[in-house]
Amino acid sequence: MGYLILIKGFLQKQYFLILPLAVKWAEEGEQYILENGRSLNSDELIDARQAGVIYPEKIRICLVSDIPRPSKGILAKANEMFNFVTDSTLGLTLNYGIFVRNYFQDDRFLYFHEYVHVSQYERLGGVRGFLSQYLKECLEEGYLNSELENEAVTKTEDFKNKFSE
Repeated sequence: MGYLILIKGFLQKQYFLILPLAVKWAEEGEQYILENGRSLNSDELIDARQAGVIYPEKIRICLVSDIPRPSKGILAKANEMFNFVTDSTLGLTLNYGIFVRNYFQDDRFLYFHEYVHVSQYERLGGVRGFLSQYLKECLEEGYLNSELENEAVTKTEDFKNKFSE
């Protein structure tokens, strides 16, 4: 337990080293999705607007068997320690690019959750602005307690509730 606290403290101190690496990794991932992904259909565009996305026509979806994650260096260690992207991750938003696992390609609520993240990227000024806040929250509060993640969860729950009324 003490070892994990030391590692967490070390990574929090390395925030300014981790951030540019995360930005570069995210921008490369977004570029891949934009080049290889599909655009949203008309129903998905409506859902993205409901999630608060200003430019839903820019979004691309890329179906994958596993969500890519950092594989080396301090960024991979930070990912491992804080479980940002794991074997059980279903979707990952990188600005206007969204990775979705193949088996969940028809999960409307997963897409909605990711659209909320797109709206956050827009609101926070893109990759650097979003990751500056998101990484800081995750390093200080933990992924599950992150304000941005909780916003996406809450808005998705509200969206789901509209269908159960």
